[in-house]
Formats: sequence, C-alpha cells, structure tokens
Amino acid sequence: MTGTLHRRALIGALIGAAAPVSAVAQERDVLAAMPLDQHGWSAAATPPDGVGWNVLGATRSEERTIDGFSMLLPVFTPRVRALAGRRVRVNGFMLPLEETPRQSRFLLMAYPTSCPFHLSVGAEFCIDVRAAAPVPVTYDAFQMEGVFTLLERDPEGLFYRMTDARMVR
Repeated sequence: MTGTLHRRALIGALIGAAAPVSAVAQERDVLAAMPLDQHGWSAAATPPDGVGWNVLGATRSEERTIDGFSMLLPVFTPRVRALAGRRVRVNGFMLPLEETPRQSRFLLMAYPTSCPFHLSVGAEFCIDVRAAAPVPVTYDAFQMEGVFTLLERDPEGLFYRMTDARMVR
C-alpha cells in the first residue's frame, strides 16, 4: 500500500468510516455526552493559554448525502468557529501516520493512542497536524501550536487541521 493510501485507510478507520454512518453517529453521540474523563481515559489537559478538548469535542456531526454518498459533516459551535484561522495551542497525544522516528504529518488526539478502544473516537477528538519541522514520535501528552483550520468537507472525514505547527513542549 502506498504511503498516501495507508494514511487514508488509517484515518478512515480511526474516525469510523468503515462502519455504517448512522451507527458511527450514534456512537459519537454517546461518547460526546460523556464527560471527557469518563471514556476510560482522561483527555489531555487544557493548556492555560490554549484550547481544550471539551471545546473541540462540542462539535457535532450531521449525516448528509453528497453526490450519492453518505457523509458525516461537522456542525461547528460558534466557539469553535471563532478559532478558524487563529494560532492556537492544544495538548494531545500523537498518532503517527508514517513509520519514521520524526513526523511531519500526524494526528493529535484527545486520548492516549495506546488503547485500541480509543481509536474509534470521532473526528471532533483529533486534529490533522502539518508540522513546520518534523516532530519526534512520542506517546506522552505534549503541546502543539499552529494555525487552526476548520474542515467543512474533508475527504478523509477530519474536522480540524493545524498547519505551520510546532511542538511547544
């Protein structure tokens, strides 16, 4: 499998693209209704000057048919919409997308990626990071800062992207 196809398959699996859209939406609704520390793990802590997963996790998804295909599209809250185009800081856990010791593109997730049951969280709990310089792979929580973009109709099913990103700590 090529690198791009591998990444797309991994991202799709993470956000539940393989399951029926309505089943994924129901699971996300159940998870979203739970406090962030009740999923079995605690979400990464909110940085004092940053954005927390409670804010990003408030995004809901809506099933729509586009060009004959069912898709889950984001319904952003006004608070999340206000972040668009701003430089923000978010704590999270890395999910590497390549088999390299440093990553230029990876997913920053609310929960530790060491638990396979938490790889099925919705797109509201992960950010597609495009780093300005490769970041060392780590499985500990860390902070990223970058320009925040809302993805209205991402073909990979993602809701958020951070570009020109750098590791803060």
